[in-house]
Formats: sequence, C-alpha cells, structure tokens
Amino acid sequence: MILKSSTLNSRALPLSLILLITLAVHGPLLLMQLPAGSYDTNVHIFFASHYAHHWFSPWNVKWFGGFSETTYPPLVHQWIALFSHVMGLQMAYMFVQLIAILLLPIGMYRYARLWVDEVSASYAALGTVFLGSLGMLVYQSGQINTIASAALVLNALPYFYRWLRYARFSALLKAVVIAWAAAAAHHVTMIFGSVLFAIPVLWLALLDRNDAGEDEERCCEEGAPDRRHAHRTY
Repeated sequence: MILKSSTLNSRALPLSLILLITLAVHGPLLLMQLPAGSYDTNVHIFFASHYAHHWFSPWNVKWFGGFSETTYPPLVHQWIALFSHVMGLQMAYMFVQLIAILLLPIGMYRYARLWVDEVSASYAALGTVFLGSLGMLVYQSGQINTIASAALVLNALPYFYRWLRYARFSALLKAVVIAWAAAAAHHVTMIFGSVLFAIPVLWLALLDRNDAGEDEERCCEEGAPDRRHAHRTY
C-alpha cells in the first residue's frame, strides 16, 4: 500500500483532468447564473450591451449624460458582446467567465513549471480551482475582468522566460500579444502582475542563462561532456 501511495503521489495530474475538475466545480454554478447578483456583474453586462448594439462607437449615451466606454478596458466586454448574439447577454457573461476560470489553472501550471517539477505544478494548478479568492471575485464581487487578465498574465510570462532564456523571437511575439490582451482585459491587474510575477521571472531567466554559460565554460575547460540543466517545460 505504501508503494502504491508513493507511486500515485509521484504522478503529475494531467492538465485535461484539472480542466475537467474546473468545469465540474464552476460549470454548474455558472449555469445557475450564481454571479448574476454579484457586485459588479450588471455593470459589466451594461458595458457589453453597448458593444453588442454599437460595436464601432465607444460613446455610450445611457449613463452620466454620455461617456466613453474605453475609459474601462474593453476586451472582456467585447467578448461578452460577441457571444451575446448567440446566447444572450447574461449567459454570454457566464460563458466568458467560464473561459477565464479555465485559463487560470493553465496559466498557473505553466508559471509554476518554471519554478518546480511537473508534479508540484499540476497540484498548484489544481489548487486554483478551489481558491477562496477566486470564489469571492467570481460569485461575490463579479470581477470578471480581473480574473481574465490574471489568467492571461500567467500564460504570457512563460513565453517571456523563453525569450529571455533562449532569445527566441517567436516566444517574444506570443508573450507581447498575450500581455496586450491582459492589459486590454484589465490594466491594473496587468500592472500589479508585472511587479509581482514578471520581475521574478526576469531574475530566474538571467540566473539560468548565467548557470548555462558557466556550465559550458567548465565543460570546455575540463574536457568533460556538456551536462546542461534540463530545459524547463511548461
């Protein structure tokens, strides 16, 4: 029994299983439209309603005598507006919220994989499904933009690492595009995410580059085979 338990604990959870668990936990709650009565949900639906009817005109005349909707990051509201033509505004809100929640464990796995092994990263991703802060943001505060932006930031940072570590232009392109999307979803989350998460990734990439360079020099001097650190996967 001990051997079986240790073997089970040494296996990483498949990301597909984590996403199915996420869907099983949050899918029914969103189908029940539980966030509909949360603090900010109706405001976001109101913004999305304007884009659904006036996609190319950000000026909304229905509030404060008229204001520009681009004073708030527009991307999530535009996603809701697009899906609203198929399923209505309220269900479109729930659907976009579900997409953001599903992106979160993916981003957490990829970010954690920079620092820890595959098993630990998979359990870190699973932990995001049951975060109390996630439940508060989704079902009490209605902060759909914050969740979407945080998930996108976590997905962008591994590409920044790959660019800094291996100088791959394609990684830089992907990182910039996803980071722009994160800023368009919620700029404040993007700013704080850059400080709290991007700086450690920059530090890690520079450390790994220096370590790889020292290993190459040591191997050349000693005439030993090149034994570089294993590539980080995410």
